Amino acid sequence: MNRLLEKQRKPHRGFLCYNTSMRRNDRIQVSHIPTLSMAFLKRCLAGGVLISVFLSATACADRPIPTPTPGPSSVYTIASQSTIDRKTPEETVGPIGFYGERELADAVAPFREMGYQGTILIVKDGVVRYEDYSGYANVEHEFPIREVTTYEIGGITRQFTAVGVLKLSDDGLIDLDVPISEYIPEYVHAEQITIRMLLEMTSGIPDYLRGTLADKDYTEGRVKDGLTHPGTLELIDSFGGIDSSFEAVLEQIGDKSLLFEPGTEFSLSNTGYVFLSEIIERVSGIPYIHYIQKNVLTPAGLETATFTASSDTAIGYVSRGTLQYIAPGTPLLSDCGLRMSAKDLAAWIRLIDAGTLLSPDSRDLLLRPGEHEYGTGITVKSDGTIIEKSDMGGFSATMAYVPSDDLTVVVLLNRNGDVRWADSLLETVFDYYDIGENGDTDEAGS
Repeated sequence: MNRLLEKQRKPHRGFLCYNTSMRRNDRIQVSHIPTLSMAFLKRCLAGGVLISVFLSATACADRPIPTPTPGPSSVYTIASQSTIDRKTPEETVGPIGFYGERELADAVAPFREMGYQGTILIVKDGVVRYEDYSGYANVEHEFPIREVTTYEIGGITRQFTAVGVLKLSDDGLIDLDVPISEYIPEYVHAEQITIRMLLEMTSGIPDYLRGTLADKDYTEGRVKDGLTHPGTLELIDSFGGIDSSFEAVLEQIGDKSLLFEPGTEFSLSNTGYVFLSEIIERVSGIPYIHYIQKNVLTPAGLETATFTASSDTAIGYVSRGTLQYIAPGTPLLSDCGLRMSAKDLAAWIRLIDAGTLLSPDSRDLLLRPGEHEYGTGITVKSDGTIIEKSDMGGFSATMAYVPSDDLTVVVLLNRNGDVRWADSLLETVFDYYDIGENGDTDEAGS
């Protein structure tokens, strides 16, 4: 068995040099380690970051690694205040990848060769045509990404909450078009808003995640100062302390004015999905997590899907340039809290399209294109193509489904960087299958 996991090593504190441009079936080599200039060290020390460089060329050269080999580009991990409290996987596996179509593999090769940290999965006509697992799920312990590795899927979680709500509707327990005052009478604007408006993001309720790491525009403005800036690191660390409970969110939103008259415009609001989880709890009489597990995840056969991190869950990293920083695990729930493997996510969307979990009317409602390309919990384009994106915390998730061509593409990364190359990969795959311009998307994310 690979000696990599014979003994769990303590996380490297400081800058850990590792490479993301790796090849399969090779051994790690650390012959190329970028030199840190004194000016760079001084800038980092001025930012309050203690730097240590761990180099073990002999040990690494002799250790077989179930991941591809390092190339010339390297990334450094900044020391983090985040704690890693999880069980060590009992075993690891060799490199996994499948390239069923040579021409498709050639088209996707530039993305694989550029070095990434995550999973690419392409399914056509129900058959896996391409899958690749690259880099580390846990850089500090050199745990490789595997087929069973799970990732935070961020805002894609809202699909699952929407399905939970629609199942209650199918059972006759809720009415999508009555004011939510029937379910959440304590909210000041409840009389003006319906469950349907919450699902479709047309309620006008402000988003409680504005100004946090879940707010992409805000994050970009803060992170532009670089990952060695104390303010940036404070922003990342604070993500783990967000209270996403209904009580806390209701107190935060309080009696704030609505952004617009309910039902007239679109504005992404994770608050609405926190409200929906509370409605699920009050109507079903059981906690939201238990309800979704019992009525959505288990019937769908999604064995890796969970709201809590497991030994198979990757560590997430915020990345800029050649630096990355460990992000806290998501504290969110019904809006952005699920974790799962790429294969489970790919199976999920085809299952929804097949109408297995919902009544025909609810299935059609879920997959109906919305006025603003956001339907009932899912981003659906006018031709029925689904493209969902989420960049939150240390993870980036992309899922595309083209029902007319039975094509599913899933890209899950545990490195949330400043370049969203998954969009270009989608365009490449769509071009390969001659699907058109569906890859040109500006839909809701995060």
